[in-house]
Amino acid sequence: MDKFFRLWVWIGIILTVNSMIVSISSVLWIIVAYILFGLPFMIGTAIYVWRKGYKPAAYYLIAWSAFFLGGLLYSFKSLG
Repeated sequence: MDKFFRLWVWIGIILTVNSMIVSISSVLWIIVAYILFGLPFMIGTAIYVWRKGYKPAAYYLIAWSAFFLGGLLYSFKSLG
């Protein structure tokens, strides 16, 4: 799981740098897909850790679920 997160961070860095070089409209679809695939994995990992007994993961879930929901809605809005 840690290797996947590290890879996911590097992909995010590459997308960020790429969006500074080319127009954002050409990279937007890739960024939206990046978000849509990353959100379920991060929420799933938080649920997994929470069920294993790590109590702060519950705060993570509460706090970030609203943010993720907003990002998901924005992604859908961007897709049309």
